[in-house]
Amino acid sequence: MIGIVLIAPVRAYRDAQADVINSEPGCKLIAHSESGSEAMALISPRKPAVALLDFGTDELMPVLLALRRSTPTTRLLGIGVRAEHAQADTVVLAAESGVQGFVDADQPLINIVGAIRLAAAAQSPCTPRIATVLLRALQRPPTPILRPVPHPLLPAGRDAASSPAGPGAGSGPGSWRPPRGSETRRHPGGRCGRSSRCGRSGPPTSATPGPAAPR
Repeated sequence: MIGIVLIAPVRAYRDAQADVINSEPGCKLIAHSESGSEAMALISPRKPAVALLDFGTDELMPVLLALRRSTPTTRLLGIGVRAEHAQADTVVLAAESGVQGFVDADQPLINIVGAIRLAAAAQSPCTPRIATVLLRALQRPPTPILRPVPHPLLPAGRDAASSPAGPGAGSGPGSWRPPRGSETRRHPGGRCGRSSRCGRSGPPTSATPGPAAPR
């Protein structure tokens, strides 16, 4: 006997699906609920073989992940999947999170029973439309991993982002400072802006020019 739990927000839909499931030999709907919190209380002590999760359920992904953690042996089926483009990413996330099969919203209720039997036999039922969505997701190019580029004036192992205020910051703990001895000084007359080690004759003076000589 295949024990089944149904999670769907609409009571009329749950009642109709319960009649179809219970009329099938070898299948038994042991519980149904409209929310994830109710489902957790029903599923944990029963350990059903298959859980049907309607894609119209509020907080779908948190419910799905909670079911996956609490009953890892239960096969999860996503039902009521609509043809909207907005649900394509949700289908991919659900498949990555452990949902073993999907049934479109426009499929007859009896098709869900066939999907239940396949899931209980460790197979993955899936309609052609949903299979296309999953294949397109597999064909997406991988997202490149962005790595920090080291700044040429920072020591090895550090980058500009790791400096609290970046190059040119003021004094204080963690502030960037130029290497010792690389300060720029001017030669007499202020005509040279090179380093004091540029090789020109004459003693270096400070960068601030003095008063002009009298004529």
